[in-house]
Amino acid sequence: MIAPLHFSLGSTVRPSLKKKETKTNKQTKKTPTNLDKKLDEWLTRIMNAENSLKDLMQLKTMTRELHDEFTNLSNRFDHRASEKIANEC
Repeated sequence: MIAPLHFSLGSTVRPSLKKKETKTNKQTKKTPTNLDKKLDEWLTRIMNAENSLKDLMQLKTMTRELHDEFTNLSNRFDHRASEKIANEC
């Protein structure tokens, strides 16, 4: 780093030093915000995927319960039908 000609003049003597500092500050400020936005987006996607997975698991459970109930009703119907046929003979 090059020092100013006189300490009281500050960065007014060498404005190029000040511009470089602002550019690096802008770059560091933009990078975290973009990363934060992307991180938030991915976290939202992950949470949505988790919620969808939970919904699918509930649907699977409901489907199993309905299948079991249908099987039970079908077996009872078959049993009653076979009893009626046996009684008619």
